[in-house]
Amino acid sequence: MAAGKKSGGLKVSGVSHAYDKQMVLRDVDLEVGDGEFVTFLGPSGCGKTTLLRIIAGFIEPTKGTVEIGGQEMTGVSSHQRPVNMVFQRPTLFPHLDVFENVAFGLRVDKLPKEEINERVGWALDLVRMPGYEKRQAAELSGGQMQRVALARALVKRPSVLLLDEPLSALDLKIRLEMEAELRRVHRETGATWVYVTHDQREALALSDRIAVFERGRIDQLADPMTIYRAPATPFAAGFVGNANVIACEVKGKGKACKAALAGADAAVADPGLNGPAWLVLRPESIQVETSGKGVEATVRDVAFRGTGFSYRLEVAGLEELVKAEVAAAPEHPIELGTKVWIGWSPDAAIVLPREQ
Repeated sequence: MAAGKKSGGLKVSGVSHAYDKQMVLRDVDLEVGDGEFVTFLGPSGCGKTTLLRIIAGFIEPTKGTVEIGGQEMTGVSSHQRPVNMVFQRPTLFPHLDVFENVAFGLRVDKLPKEEINERVGWALDLVRMPGYEKRQAAELSGGQMQRVALARALVKRPSVLLLDEPLSALDLKIRLEMEAELRRVHRETGATWVYVTHDQREALALSDRIAVFERGRIDQLADPMTIYRAPATPFAAGFVGNANVIACEVKGKGKACKAALAGADAAVADPGLNGPAWLVLRPESIQVETSGKGVEATVRDVAFRGTGFSYRLEVAGLEELVKAEVAAAPEHPIELGTKVWIGWSPDAAIVLPREQ
């Protein structure tokens, strides 16, 4: 059976939306290519789920348009759009077994019995649930219920599949297993997927591209590696990867370029600007030494993370503690209150312009 049908992609143009005169989306433009996996990432209340519901047809935007496969969706009801949605919590019909849950939409469409049997078998094979056809929802684990919900969405062969935080209610072990399954299912179907999450690790692991949302706008749209290694804004840097974002003053050029912060000059790769800037440092790029030179700091918190130690360090003159991730060594972690020196490779520092 064909895995799905080509959608021609998705286009969002100038979409804004307000609830009770409070703007939650502001002139959002976005194009999702045919077969692409794009994730909306951002904190609660940033507008990502509202945009997903607008695409689904559950909400009419205050302004703007949505196109699917080149066809404008204005005025088209949700059940008439070539989309389907997987919700945060699996919404299976408790009185129906697994087969009938997956077959429900096909029966509504009055497809022939043979085609229903074939499609349901294909969908359950796809999510690795063959043999569960007669199980009731109450007999399934949370991960199995979400697989059935995914099969029910895919069996209709939607042009665009929408997923609203589908893994957030699962425990970590099952979430990691489901991430691998989602990647596999997306590859095998070749369908266009739009995924919503506030979990940055999940977004980095799953997506072809990530749209980072802040206050109703897309702050940055890029592939996961670019988002992580070359954030375009302080917000994207701080939200994705929990980077340190430190106000500094850049001076000098070339190899003599320095970032002045907290009474010290730190080497950075020449960003081609001078004056006020943001210094972005990933926690894993910071070296912590008990002797030597660099920026002086004091250990205020330490936590063991399995593969290493996570430190929070107080630097005189900085309002926020500096975060550092250090690989675990045979010895014990550095004790609280210890004076240390922190440093980093110039190439590991990202410098972004800062308004006066």
